[in-house]
Amino acid sequence: MTNIDGLSRLRERANAQGTREDVRVNQRHLVDKILARYSGESVVWRELIQNSDDAGATETRIEFQTSGGDQQVTTCIYKNSGKQFRDED
Repeated sequence: MTNIDGLSRLRERANAQGTREDVRVNQRHLVDKILARYSGESVVWRELIQNSDDAGATETRIEFQTSGGDQQVTTCIYKNSGKQFRDED
């Protein structure tokens, strides 16, 4: 049995036996935790490249779009040639 099979069975059992309940999330706290985890200058890029590698990508592209005379980055586009993530990922 794979880990995915076990999670699927657990989800089915919880849906059959459990009750639905709303969960409230402190979004500010969540953002702070994410920023703390990815606090280094290159950590986010390293994580994205690792995800691409996990997806079997042979190419990765990061494109920064700028605007204005100060060349401030307004958009970041990240693409790779790997397979798309699934719910199990």
